[in-house]
Amino acid sequence: MEVVQMKQIENQSLFNWKTLEEQHKNTFKREYVACHEPHEFKWITENVQAVFPQFRKSLVERAIEEVCHEMKHTPRKRHEFFERLQVALETQKLTTKEALKKVSK
Repeated sequence: MEVVQMKQIENQSLFNWKTLEEQHKNTFKREYVACHEPHEFKWITENVQAVFPQFRKSLVERAIEEVCHEMKHTPRKRHEFFERLQVALETQKLTTKEALKKVSK
């Protein structure tokens, strides 16, 4: 894949995360994320899957739980939460790929 194509994909991904942040702000009318609330957990899961269909539901749920737990002692600012969620999803995706490689050997 060319460098230009990689940059376009990266920029599109950043745009999608910003869109998710804006949707959250418009839906919940606050600057923080209450990921421990069932309705908000469900909203985040469904919307992340809608924007990033390459992530399985179980992977998204696990990443949300992980980030929510990491941030339990601080106010969960929306921007920081979605940044951490993005990193958690990418990390879990790589971990899953590595596990699949080990199984297929």
